[in-house]
Amino acid sequence: MSEQAGGSSSNPFLDPNIPLLHEDATPEEKDLHWYKHVYQGDRMPQLTLRAVGMGAILGMLMSVSNLYTTLKVGWAFGVAITSCVLSYVIWNAMRVFTGGRLSAMSILENNCMQSTASAAGYSTGATISTCFGALLLLDPEHRHQPWWIVASFTLATGAMGVFLAIPMKRQMINQEQLAFPSGIAAATTLKSLYSQGAEAIRKAYALVAALIVGGIVGILNTTEGTLGFLDRFFAWMKAHLFSIQLPEQIPAEGLRLVHGKQLVGFGFESSVLLIAAGMIVGLRVSLSMLASAALLYFFITPWLVGIDIAHANDPAWVVSIPLVGGGTLYHPPRWGLWGGTAVMVFASLTSLALQWKTVARSFTMLRRGEAVTESEQVRAKLAAIEVPTGWLVAGMIPISIAMVAIQVVAFSIHWWAGVIAVAMSFVLSLVACRATGETDTTPIGAMGKVMQLTFALIMPRQVIPNLVSAGIAANSASSSADLLTDLKSGYLLGANPRKQFL
Repeated sequence: MSEQAGGSSSNPFLDPNIPLLHEDATPEEKDLHWYKHVYQGDRMPQLTLRAVGMGAILGMLMSVSNLYTTLKVGWAFGVAITSCVLSYVIWNAMRVFTGGRLSAMSILENNCMQSTASAAGYSTGATISTCFGALLLLDPEHRHQPWWIVASFTLATGAMGVFLAIPMKRQMINQEQLAFPSGIAAATTLKSLYSQGAEAIRKAYALVAALIVGGIVGILNTTEGTLGFLDRFFAWMKAHLFSIQLPEQIPAEGLRLVHGKQLVGFGFESSVLLIAAGMIVGLRVSLSMLASAALLYFFITPWLVGIDIAHANDPAWVVSIPLVGGGTLYHPPRWGLWGGTAVMVFASLTSLALQWKTVARSFTMLRRGEAVTESEQVRAKLAAIEVPTGWLVAGMIPISIAMVAIQVVAFSIHWWAGVIAVAMSFVLSLVACRATGETDTTPIGAMGKVMQLTFALIMPRQVIPNLVSAGIAANSASSSADLLTDLKSGYLLGANPRKQFL
């Protein structure tokens, strides 16, 4: 479909040599254009053991990193770009060490690898660090859930999100061609790695150098008593040369004292994790968080501590800013948690409400389904490479049964409540995926809060069902959005979507 005079056209693909397609093209024309000019899944290897193996290894590392980051700062970062660059560097290094006996990975193999790594990397944050982390904190004895519950719950919710993405792919990627910016970024990165030679190598090695710096800082920042050999090494360095161990906070006593006592967390953390996080989220978000922290520590805390001291002799007074560490430290975050959580909940719900057009378009897709008139020619070609809708039914039936069974057996949740949680997960995943496609932000927090509010109505004063249902919504939504992001990357590179799904 080449550009015609007098008509507007667009080219969402990365290759300028691909003919332009009219913006008012029908779904049939879009599919045929992609199949003729972009698709190359039959011309180069894609789903190979080495790609899946490399992706699985990187995914294991990324899942641990993602879990730590989510527990530390409450954020989960995409691993697709990091994975594809690391795979490119590691595989080419292995080719050098083996004297060229290993063949180079194709661009579609690398995309398959990053899809595998991304799926594994995203599997932990939304469930283990949130749902099970909350269950651990709420248990008076802080008991961990058995491994089989954590594993089965994470696997079932992740698989549910993957299968729920099947009907969304054709609508959101093929027909509407939503942006999914992270998918575009991953595809662009792979294109640059395979086409720009020396510049791509410099970018790859810059990433590896940053990983090494982060690892060294992490080792130097290790808390005393964590690893015995590091403690001995730090002690030897301090005795013979100088101390190289980084303090937990700079300055150690904090930036300010309130009534002669230190404040918990009021200083610079000697870690590159939050520095990197600030680079990723950007200046606007970082400044907003800095302003909120300054408001809490410079204004609210001294004011509340003064009120607490004024009522020190009142036995009925409830302290706003508690003392910890044997009465030597004030703990402002414990107070800020309540106000901050309330602001986050209603900010998320307000943001979701303001995106009512996105929500409405999601449900419009449900009404339309895939009732698109296509010629038999296009239908036959795409049927061989697209994920069949029948896989949705074949996958969702056993997964839904397993998900309800896990809720009943592991958490003593009524079966009907489990069915509601599974049914709502489809609707919430639909909204979350569209938001990801349009804004590159997956509102898993908002989706979880919608589920929590629903269960607060149908099962009031039931904490465990409330948390578990939110975990189901969050992980299924994040898994669906992550898969669609990967499929967007594959769509731009001409990958076989069925192989990528597998």
